[in-house]
Amino acid sequence: MKSTDSIDWNGEARRTWLRIEQGLAVEPPDGHTVVRQSDFEKSKVWRAVFIAAAIAVGVSLFQPQPADLTLTNVGGIERIAAGVQHA
Repeated sequence: MKSTDSIDWNGEARRTWLRIEQGLAVEPPDGHTVVRQSDFEKSKVWRAVFIAAAIAVGVSLFQPQPADLTLTNVGGIERIAAGVQHA
């Protein structure tokens, strides 16, 4: 049976590299036992993007349908596209 130590020999190096790439401290600050992880979901940028997307979706859902594209005028649009004048 293999020991669990051989499963991930480069794990510590990979975690250190990832922390450096994320701009986080590699060593925990004094008085702490762990290094703080980046929490993108709580960032102001994420919230602003989410709110802007929600507003855009809400506006597009609640806009009235254009008057010339109603279901009763679909045949008229096809006649206009074909170049036929209204009688």
